[in-house]
Amino acid sequence: MESFGKILAETREKKQLSYETVEAETKILKRYLEALESEQFDIFSGETYFLGFLRNYSDYLGCDTNHLINLYHARILQETPVPEGLLKKGKSPFFIVSMILLGLILLGGLVFLGIWGFKKLKEKRMEESPMISLVQEIGQSYSVTDEPLKQRVYEGDIISVDVEGEELSVSVEKTLETLSLRTPIGIQIVELGETLDIDIDGDGIADMSLYLSDISNTDSSVGASVRMVRKERLVAEDSVDESAILSVSDFDTATEQLELIKSNRAFPFTVTANFRGPCLFRYQSDLKESVEDYFANGDKLVFTSNNAARIWISNALTVKLQVQGDTHTTDIAFGKAGQVLVEDIRWIKEPDGSYHLVVLKVD
Repeated sequence: MESFGKILAETREKKQLSYETVEAETKILKRYLEALESEQFDIFSGETYFLGFLRNYSDYLGCDTNHLINLYHARILQETPVPEGLLKKGKSPFFIVSMILLGLILLGGLVFLGIWGFKKLKEKRMEESPMISLVQEIGQSYSVTDEPLKQRVYEGDIISVDVEGEELSVSVEKTLETLSLRTPIGIQIVELGETLDIDIDGDGIADMSLYLSDISNTDSSVGASVRMVRKERLVAEDSVDESAILSVSDFDTATEQLELIKSNRAFPFTVTANFRGPCLFRYQSDLKESVEDYFANGDKLVFTSNNAARIWISNALTVKLQVQGDTHTTDIAFGKAGQVLVEDIRWIKEPDGSYHLVVLKVD
């Protein structure tokens, strides 16, 4: 009988792929790869997990996955022992031979029915929750290019972006309520319905744009539906401009300040404004054209600045700000009902060379 394990091994060897290479690219551990090729079932915690590994390995090698799974089911059925009652002593040889032939005919029928039934239920079994857990355990890798990629991602998945010949990786950290992505410079959070330009390497230039179209508020195992595309690295003015960062000596010592972040470097920061009531809100980011709009209870506004942002608030009590940069997140709640405020959120440089992201009250 044809062996699915032999097909996997011969295909891998024909493609000159080592176990180490396959493990790195599929996230399937070497011991599982060896067990699949040698058809050792007992190493897996259950048939669902075995089939999941078999399916992923076969798809990676480019094999006929349905054919390999059918071979597996056929082998399981053929290894089913002949009922003990057929082998009792005292029966004539003719009776024993007849019973064995009958058992083989029945077994053949079971093999046919098993293969037919598996094909009918294949799509349904792939959608069952154990398979979702398996995808999370193994983890998948996706490459983001200039062509938009629509994909459902799960916790543990890896998103790779080629940035000027260097492969940068982002891991999916959390898929519950919001999408959390771990980058080399810290955690990035994407809200439902938000498009976020993500700077992966911390040079102030967006490397990837990601739109979050679907995510669960109750079950992280269902993942998140995203649309990803690589960003062109042409807009140098989006990086942090050292010349635009003011020194602490440029301010009156009596100026009221609230320190948000202290670091040995400056980096872009994201401001999220959550509105709890009617408010006229205006902001100006990095000396660009100001943006003004009227917001009501439940509205939210998100923008990113590199050096500084100035905000105007017509009703201070209605706005709660969250400022995020690198791995730091700080919530800010302003003054009284009806109070009009003008605030600057900007980087300043201290005499010791450290950088402070602060909120400055503007008269």
